Amino acid sequence: MKEPVWGDTTGRVTGFMCKTDFDLELGNVPARVYPCAESLTKATPSVEKCGIVRVSVSKAAEHKVAGRKYAFMYSVAFYLELGGARQGTVAYSSVEECEKNEPFSKRNGVVPVEIVLQEIIREAIVSKTEEPKVITTTHPHLLALEIVNRMADLIRAWIKQFNNQRLDVPPEVQPQSLLMLCERLAKNTEIADYPMTKLHRWIGHVGGCLMATRVATKEQLKKIMDDSRHLFGEEPDEELMAHLDPANPFKIDIGGE
Repeated sequence: MKEPVWGDTTGRVTGFMCKTDFDLELGNVPARVYPCAESLTKATPSVEKCGIVRVSVSKAAEHKVAGRKYAFMYSVAFYLELGGARQGTVAYSSVEECEKNEPFSKRNGVVPVEIVLQEIIREAIVSKTEEPKVITTTHPHLLALEIVNRMADLIRAWIKQFNNQRLDVPPEVQPQSLLMLCERLAKNTEIADYPMTKLHRWIGHVGGCLMATRVATKEQLKKIMDDSRHLFGEEPDEELMAHLDPANPFKIDIGGE
C-alpha cells in the first residue's frame, strides 16, 4: 500500500490533537492523532483547557526540515486507521518505542511521519484560579531536572548491580524503560514553558513504578526529593510526595492524555 486509505490525493491525512501534546510532547512521548475534534474531546475531556489543533500527517521525507515535527507510526495504523479510527492513532517518539508498544510492528514495519500544524481550533485556557498546585520555587525546571537525574542515577545503579536484569513486568515498567523516560524528562526540563504539572505527573509515575517493582523504596525516593529541594533551599512539597504514597488518595487535575 502506497498511501493511507483516509488520505487526500497528496497522501496527507487530516487529524486533530491536544494543543499541549502537539506543542510540547509530540516527538518526546507518545501522542494521539484523532480523526475529528469530537473524538478527541470525548477521549480526552481536558482538551477543553489544553486546546485543540488541526494537523496534517504524511510520510516523512528522507531529509528532515528544521522546525517541523516528526514521529513514528505503526504501518498498519498509518495506512488503514489514521484519519478513521475514533480511538485515535498513536505517534511514537522513536522506532524503538513503536516496536515496544506495537507487537507486530517489527514484522509489518514502522512509518516515519511528518505532522504539520494546519489550524488552532481552540487555544489553551490558562486560569490561575483553577491551576493545580505546583512546586513553588525560583528554579522549578532546574529542581525537576535535579530530581529526574537523581532518579536516573538510582536506576542505573540498580541495573549495574543486577546485571541489566529483566523483571516479570510489562515492558513500559522495566527499569531500562523508566531510565529512558527519565532521559526524555530531562530534555523536557530544558523547555522553558513546559508545564510543571506534567513534569510532576511524570516524576510521580516513575517513582510509583520504581516502588511497585521494588527497584527503589519510598524512603530512597523521599531522600531524593528532600535532597533536591534542600539544594534549592525549598521546603518539602506535600503534593509531589503524595504521588509516591500509595495510601494517600490525593486528587489532581491530570490534564493532557
